[in-house]
Amino acid sequence: MVGVLSLATQAFAADGKPIVVNQDGSGDFRTIQTAIDSVPKNSTTRQIISIAAGVYRERLKIGKDVTNLTLRRLGETPAIHIVYDLHAGGTNPVTGEKVGTSGSETVLVEGDGFTAENITFDNDAGAKGPAVAVRTKGDRAIFRNCDFSGWQDRLYTNGKRLYFADCRISGRVDFIFGKATAVFNNCEVISKGGGYVTAASTPATSKYGLVFLGCTLKSENDEKSFLGWPWRPDAQVAYIGCTLGSHIRPEGWDNWRDPNKEKTARYAEYGNKGSDADTSKRVGWAKELTEAEAAEYTIPNILAGEDGWDPTK
Repeated sequence: MVGVLSLATQAFAADGKPIVVNQDGSGDFRTIQTAIDSVPKNSTTRQIISIAAGVYRERLKIGKDVTNLTLRRLGETPAIHIVYDLHAGGTNPVTGEKVGTSGSETVLVEGDGFTAENITFDNDAGAKGPAVAVRTKGDRAIFRNCDFSGWQDRLYTNGKRLYFADCRISGRVDFIFGKATAVFNNCEVISKGGGYVTAASTPATSKYGLVFLGCTLKSENDEKSFLGWPWRPDAQVAYIGCTLGSHIRPEGWDNWRDPNKEKTARYAEYGNKGSDADTSKRVGWAKELTEAEAAEYTIPNILAGEDGWDPTK
């Protein structure tokens, strides 16, 4: 069902061809949001929007009824940069209301089955407080070769199941956070000016939270960073087979001034390397996995769910 779309748009959206966005007017739309608004709602087939090179200063909403949508760059054009500068305490330009961390995002993904490829998602508000680049609320989202850049509270992983492959994520204060079950596979995680890499709010009922597989943790200036702090008591974060830079604090993890969370937070490491991969000085409430335990941290085990989802296929 396509609602009030024009007949021309209906025909285009149904023919299986990618919708093209180009700011110079040579595509089907000049803005990404108008292209998103044109696709059929609750689609069971994949809808593809190809975006030409450029900086797109706009806030995007992929609504709950926008399912199985792919945003990708057009051909081999240079980087696609989607950016806005709203931050917590700022004013929503549409409603005129103040926003919190939720509401500051440049891109909101509510629909299931979303995929993004070769795109930079940015919030350039700077050090003004929480300023989210991407906030997820849906299930089965995939990000391949994408960049997430900014400062505090950069990537809000608040959907259900998420997969990040070959991505670059940079920020400072708990810049990867949320309650989702998310796998970061072969990603670069870049700390700016110390702080915390993660702030997980994993529900107690979720076996896995934020899982980093074969990732590289770097720093712009080698100021010391924690691997994470528990936003909610049952936070779950694991680093497996990662390379940890010299900016990671020897103790690794922080309780965020709440010793009670040490009893429930689930923090784990296994097989990491690098100058700060030594776990001998880690906090006593973090865990070093056994080989058998680490072997359970596979992408299918973590993300399959009841429907057998495998984002690598």
